[in-house]
Amino acid sequence: MANPDHGFCTCPVCEHPRASVRIAANNKAYTSCDECLSSVRTLSGKGDREIRSWITEFVSNNSPQPVSAAAPGETSEPPAAARKTDVSPAPGAKKKTGMFADALDSLAGRK
Repeated sequence: MANPDHGFCTCPVCEHPRASVRIAANNKAYTSCDECLSSVRTLSGKGDREIRSWITEFVSNNSPQPVSAAAPGETSEPPAAARKTDVSPAPGAKKKTGMFADALDSLAGRK
């Protein structure tokens, strides 16, 4: 049986407004989008808090509220509206090439 929906958020890949947010067996949040068939997962606590902060609507049978976006010692920033950020390479860094790098550039709107 699939994990039940915990809430909904905007898909970080295709920006569909109702991607499901679910909780995996390791108690980490992940998104699942039926529109673009993507699944965004994280293995870190920081990534888990970020995905949980994206939730815009909770499923009525799950009453927990969003986890605080900042752990002790970390600063909290509001989630980006489009979920797509422009990550520039470090000065002097070698540009990555190949089919995968081109696809990532295309998804990020840099191409």
